[in-house]
Amino acid sequence: MGLKIGIIGGGVMGLTLAYRLSQKGHLVDIIETRDQIGGLSTWFDYGDFIWDKYYHVILKQDSELLSLIEELSLKEKLRWETTLTGFLWKKQLLSMSNYMEFLRFPALNIIEKMRLGFGILYSNYLQSPKRLDGMTAKEWLTSIFGQGVFSAIWEPLLESKFGVLKEKVPAVLLWATINRYYGTRSKTDGKEWMGYLSGGGLKVLIERMVKEIQKSNGNLRCGESVTNVCDANPNHIIVKTNRGEYQYDRLISTIPSVMLDRLLPGFRIKSQSIQKPEFLGVIRLALLLDKSLCPYYVTNLIDKNLPYTGIVELSRVVNTEELGKKNLIMLPRYDVPSSPWFKMSDDEIKSRFLASLKETWPSIEKNIIQSFVHRESIVQAVWMNGIPSTEPQKSKDGRVWSINAELAGYDNLNNNAIVRVANTSVINFLEKETNAG
Repeated sequence: MGLKIGIIGGGVMGLTLAYRLSQKGHLVDIIETRDQIGGLSTWFDYGDFIWDKYYHVILKQDSELLSLIEELSLKEKLRWETTLTGFLWKKQLLSMSNYMEFLRFPALNIIEKMRLGFGILYSNYLQSPKRLDGMTAKEWLTSIFGQGVFSAIWEPLLESKFGVLKEKVPAVLLWATINRYYGTRSKTDGKEWMGYLSGGGLKVLIERMVKEIQKSNGNLRCGESVTNVCDANPNHIIVKTNRGEYQYDRLISTIPSVMLDRLLPGFRIKSQSIQKPEFLGVIRLALLLDKSLCPYYVTNLIDKNLPYTGIVELSRVVNTEELGKKNLIMLPRYDVPSSPWFKMSDDEIKSRFLASLKETWPSIEKNIIQSFVHRESIVQAVWMNGIPSTEPQKSKDGRVWSINAELAGYDNLNNNAIVRVANTSVINFLEKETNAG
């Protein structure tokens, strides 16, 4: 007979765990504080179309995510597009999307181009990142590529991915990021390939998992905030929410560890020396335009002191027929949760972002159909010191587990890493239950 398992958090992690556990005959109950399932991968109604709330793409090396898509009979929904990568340099758009453009790239001299090429090959063939322990990304990248390449290429990447934490980011995290995105490029012509799910983006995947979970009598409780967790009773775990009280045989939390600590003080029973990550949040302005802004999916910013950390044009990956024949651009800013940016009004954020954007595109406001501001204060766990644990934490009696995005370790935040952590953690969970039985 299966267990009754409560899962706190209805993002891709919680849904994948619930789907896998329901496949094994367990009855799952997902508790999601928001009215809509999906977490950071949820969708948004842009008016004429529904698409991802934040920007997400699928890469051809995302083996865990692609296997899940195929398993759920969604492979026919996959669409692949070649994309271009650009840079904003001295208010000019520069492309570096193939080998010829790389050779002509004006922001680097010939020596710097050679160092960049050999450095990427070295990083790609560096099988173990252990030798990078204790180094910051800036130290490592400067030593491999030189100061000129670092300033022109890697510093903008650090800024776009890690915002104000860019000086502290460990080298091994950048090594993982470089290797992930290097794999998007064809080995023959250097072109970049990215994909998406037709018919609504990740909404398609999320809704299919929900359907499969419900087929196994699993429950989805959206709009319920967990207020207390009690594991004192040896027969069941009590979870209290703003709407009711539930009893479970096992409880899995997919929320950040710092949040679980508030719900269940004293949960962590391992060594007090366990490293804790710092977190980055994101503020994002989405623009619907009547024409394209850039020819690139991602425009990296060599120019400094801009309020956003990159320019992402989703309509350079996603067919505009999927987007109401509009162009969808997202301007993200990654920042620490305590940043004053998270306290600004939507109008102030929009005003500051657009003022900067107009320096390169003076008439941009004439092309804006609609704009939307969204923000999340806790998004990515960034491990600054020590080696992050990739093993789920659990209570002494093994009834409460913490399985969250922090277990992705040095991998950068992406849905392939989330699905991988969920898959391996379910195996771990089931093995423990088998041994306990």
